[in-house]
Amino acid sequence: MFEQFIALFTRAVVALEKIAGGALNVQDTPAPEAPAKPAGKGKGKQAEAPTPPAEDDFLGGDSESEKDPEPTYERADVKKALQEYGAKHGMPEAQKLFKDASGVTSLSDLPIEKFAAVINATKKSPKK
Repeated sequence: MFEQFIALFTRAVVALEKIAGGALNVQDTPAPEAPAKPAGKGKGKQAEAPTPPAEDDFLGGDSESEKDPEPTYERADVKKALQEYGAKHGMPEAQKLFKDASGVTSLSDLPIEKFAAVINATKKSPKK
């Protein structure tokens, strides 16, 4: 089955090269023939060991996909974290922390990419 996948993939790459006008620089070679499978001595199929993905295999796992993803926050989460921080440390401190962590002065101006930075700053801040 793996050999069939490789053959299909090779044909797709060759077809894409032809469409792209040769810009991909892939050799136009036929797919390799599947090797003959040795006859097993026992009953049933023998399990094949999975092939580990190559380093440049785009389907293989990478270190980033194995890490825990960054939690997704909403504007309401940022507001709640700032309110809790303000209750403990005072609103002027919460405003200062918000401006330092985000670079903006208003919650409505806060880009989505900065939500986690502001929430993490409220968590890392020293407790009183």
